[in-house]
Amino acid sequence: MGNETFLVDSYIAGGAVCVCLGLAAWLWLRRPMVQITSALPRKPLGILLRKLFPATLILFALAAFLSVSYPGCDQRPYNAIVADRGYMIDRNLEQVSTALSWVVGGIVTWGVILLFGLLAIRREQTHAKTDDAAAAEERTT
Repeated sequence: MGNETFLVDSYIAGGAVCVCLGLAAWLWLRRPMVQITSALPRKPLGILLRKLFPATLILFALAAFLSVSYPGCDQRPYNAIVADRGYMIDRNLEQVSTALSWVVGGIVTWGVILLFGLLAIRREQTHAKTDDAAAAEERTT
């Protein structure tokens, strides 16, 4: 396989790996996400969050993949990039590594969003308990 073919094939394979990273993160976390968003006091918000979750993880992975530049800081010309297969492999590894880092960052961001959701659920449950206790006390008096 020539270096130009390797460049194209490895770029496509790297992109596929990055999309798979986003999909794997979504598949791993979708059940807890559904459980938390189903319990949210505002149902439309939970539905919106469930729909945005996989798209954002995949977009994080793709954005990270596309953020890695082949020419790099030293502005290597195309011929120099194609001639150096080791350099192409390094860039591919950097793309996958960056995508993994961004997916982790996306998961942390979603964790913060879900933390606020859990706090809202707890606040609603606390208000419901105090309302039930007040109603029960009114019935006894």
